[in-house]
Amino acid sequence: MTFERHISELGKLRDNATKRGAHSAAINAEVARGKAAGLYIEQKIIRTGKLDDLSAEELETRLKSVLSEYSPILEGVEVEDLKEKVKKLKPISKAKH
Repeated sequence: MTFERHISELGKLRDNATKRGAHSAAINAEVARGKAAGLYIEQKIIRTGKLDDLSAEELETRLKSVLSEYSPILEGVEVEDLKEKVKKLKPISKAKH
Protein backbone atom coordinates (compact mmCIF):
# COMPACT_ATOMS: atom_id res chain seq x y z
CA MET A 1 0.00 0.00 0.00
CA THR A 2 1.25 3.44 -0.90
CA PHE A 3 0.08 6.79 0.34
CA GLU A 4 -1.10 7.80 -3.13
CA ARG A 5 -3.08 4.58 -3.61
CA HIS A 6 -4.62 4.89 -0.15
CA ILE A 7 -5.73 8.48 -0.79
CA SER A 8 -7.02 7.55 -4.24
CA GLU A 9 -9.05 4.61 -2.90
CA LEU A 10 -10.59 6.77 -0.18
CA GLY A 11 -11.47 9.33 -2.85
CA LYS A 12 -13.22 6.65 -4.92
CA LEU A 13 -15.14 5.49 -1.85
CA ARG A 14 -16.17 9.08 -1.16
CA ASP A 15 -17.31 9.59 -4.74
CA ASN A 16 -19.30 6.36 -4.77
CA ALA A 17 -20.94 7.21 -1.44
CA THR A 18 -21.84 10.67 -2.74
CA LYS A 19 -23.40 9.19 -5.87
CA ARG A 20 -25.55 6.91 -3.69
CA GLY A 21 -26.59 9.83 -1.49
CA ALA A 22 -24.74 8.33 1.48
CA HIS A 23 -23.41 11.66 2.69
CA SER A 24 -22.30 10.39 6.07
CA ALA A 25 -20.14 7.71 4.45
CA ALA A 26 -18.78 10.27 1.99
CA ILE A 27 -17.85 12.62 4.81
CA ASN A 28 -16.19 9.80 6.73
CA ALA A 29 -14.12 8.88 3.67
CA GLU A 30 -13.09 12.50 3.19
CA VAL A 31 -12.13 12.84 6.86
CA ALA A 32 -10.09 9.64 6.56
CA ARG A 33 -8.30 11.18 3.55
CA GLY A 34 -7.57 14.28 5.59
CA LYS A 35 -6.21 12.25 8.48
CA ALA A 36 -4.03 10.20 6.16
CA ALA A 37 -2.70 13.42 4.64
CA GLY A 38 -1.91 14.83 8.10
CA LEU A 39 -4.49 17.61 7.92
CA TYR A 40 -5.92 16.78 11.34
CA ILE A 41 -4.16 16.96 14.67
CA GLU A 42 -5.83 14.90 17.33
CA GLN A 43 -5.48 16.16 20.83
CA LYS A 44 -6.87 15.03 24.10
CA ILE A 45 -7.43 17.35 26.98
CA ILE A 46 -7.80 15.83 30.38
CA ARG A 47 -9.58 18.10 32.81
CA THR A 48 -10.40 17.64 36.39
CA GLY A 49 -13.62 18.72 37.97
CA LYS A 50 -17.21 17.92 37.26
CA LEU A 51 -19.96 19.50 35.29
CA ASP A 52 -21.86 19.50 38.58
CA ASP A 53 -19.34 22.06 39.85
CA LEU A 54 -20.39 24.61 37.22
CA SER A 55 -23.11 27.14 37.81
CA ALA A 56 -26.13 26.98 35.51
CA GLU A 57 -24.83 30.00 33.59
CA GLU A 58 -21.34 28.49 33.24
CA LEU A 59 -22.79 25.20 32.05
CA GLU A 60 -25.05 26.91 29.51
CA THR A 61 -22.14 28.98 28.22
CA ARG A 62 -19.98 25.85 27.92
CA LEU A 63 -22.72 23.93 26.09
CA LYS A 64 -23.24 26.80 23.65
CA SER A 65 -19.49 26.93 23.06
CA VAL A 66 -19.30 23.19 22.37
CA LEU A 67 -22.29 23.32 20.01
CA SER A 68 -20.82 26.29 18.19
CA GLU A 69 -17.40 24.67 17.88
CA TYR A 70 -18.60 21.25 16.74
CA SER A 71 -21.76 22.12 14.82
CA PRO A 72 -20.01 22.05 11.42
CA ILE A 73 -19.46 18.31 11.81
CA LEU A 74 -23.08 17.56 12.57
CA GLU A 75 -24.57 16.00 9.45
CA GLY A 76 -27.27 18.02 7.78
CA VAL A 77 -27.13 20.85 10.31
CA GLU A 78 -26.21 24.31 9.14
CA VAL A 79 -24.10 26.29 11.60
CA GLU A 80 -26.34 29.34 11.51
CA ASP A 81 -29.46 27.22 12.06
CA LEU A 82 -27.88 25.61 15.10
CA LYS A 83 -26.78 28.97 16.46
CA GLU A 84 -30.33 30.27 16.16
CA LYS A 85 -31.66 27.19 17.95
CA VAL A 86 -29.15 27.67 20.77
CA LYS A 87 -30.08 31.34 21.11
CA LYS A 88 -33.74 30.35 21.45
CA LEU A 89 -33.06 27.78 24.16
CA LYS A 90 -34.54 28.59 27.52
CA PRO A 91 -31.93 29.21 30.19
CA ILE A 92 -31.06 26.13 32.18
CA SER A 93 -32.41 26.51 35.68
CA LYS A 94 -30.16 25.33 38.47
CA ALA A 95 -31.49 22.14 40.03
CA LYS A 96 -31.94 22.28 43.77
CA HIS A 97 -30.58 19.34 45.69
